[in-house]
Amino acid sequence: MTPDVVVDVGNSRVKCAFVWRGKLAGDGFIAGSTDDLAKLAMFFDNLGGKNRRLQWLVAGVNPVRQAETVAWARGRGDDVTEITSYRQLPITVAVDFPEKVGIDRLLGAVAANRLRTPGHAAVTVDVGTAMTINLVDATGVFVGGVIVPGPRLMANALHDGTAKLPLVDLEFLESAFPGKNTEDAITTGIDFALAGAVQMYVQRVKGRGNDPEVFLTGGGNDCILTGLTGYERGSLSMQNFLLNNDPPRLPGLDVVMRWEPNLNLEGLLMTAETLP
Repeated sequence: MTPDVVVDVGNSRVKCAFVWRGKLAGDGFIAGSTDDLAKLAMFFDNLGGKNRRLQWLVAGVNPVRQAETVAWARGRGDDVTEITSYRQLPITVAVDFPEKVGIDRLLGAVAANRLRTPGHAAVTVDVGTAMTINLVDATGVFVGGVIVPGPRLMANALHDGTAKLPLVDLEFLESAFPGKNTEDAITTGIDFALAGAVQMYVQRVKGRGNDPEVFLTGGGNDCILTGLTGYERGSLSMQNFLLNNDPPRLPGLDVVMRWEPNLNLEGLLMTAETLP
């Protein structure tokens, strides 16, 4: 299959991208509604696709939102292929209940399996509504991972479950060690909690004789970077990392982190190569 558009439907956002000559055309586009998808399709039409049916490849973890997206695309007269089972993906899944693993986790694993250095394991870290940390072993098999509340869920839980703690806006507040006010204490605590989960997971992987490479993706990645490296959000150091010019290493582990903003979309595109 050769799709024109690939779409990853998450719990908080829909991320999609054009496919141009077999590759993703630039960074993914965040769609908040079908109105946004309409703008996306209109843009593609202007690139030369106006007089033909577009081929969509769609996967996700939000069934209602995914159904809306698929219905909208088919309503345009386009063709849509959905990824609904791990069996459609070009990766072996060796866990207790493979059918229950989120497709987003597996798509990231598909991409990381292609991007990793042969002989190395791959750890994917996807920071969204939830943060997932997933392991592809050195033979290319998905063997599991962990699921942690994402930064916004943590912030909401602290506010909703207490009488006095404020709801912090993580988009605008910086992690500020050692945390001399309530907002700084919450923000830094969230950054450290997420970063600590990554650090511990990779440490366990390495302790079992693996030599992992870490692939970071998702909208909340700045929390991870701030917690692990001390980079300030929006700083030159963080920008250099996001451009892959200055990849940091996990403290004490000598493991390089790579920023792959379209990891799941790349996994979809790699999956398309194996579909009829």
